[in-house]
Amino acid sequence: PKYPGIEFDVAILIDKKIPAQNVTNALKKANKELIKSAKLFDYYEGANIESTKKSLAYRILLQSEERTLIEEDMTKTQKVMTENIEALGGTIR
Repeated sequence: PKYPGIEFDVAILIDKKIPAQNVTNALKKANKELIKSAKLFDYYEGANIESTKKSLAYRILLQSEERTLIEEDMTKTQKVMTENIEALGGTIR
């Protein structure tokens, strides 16, 4: 790629009944132009998590083919991601 990307991790606490694919789709929907990938790298159930919940951790890559991204691009995308996850009944950890 011509321009550098921004990678960050996000951990989500959500009901076990919600498929991970639904969470992935909600994350990607936050900014279809800039989100190049949302990869699930950790799934956890157990100690310190409610028995009806699971924790999912994702690595997000934001990248533009037209420009270098700025911090505002990331914060706006994170805000929409949080709203999308909350709409599914989840929370950002």
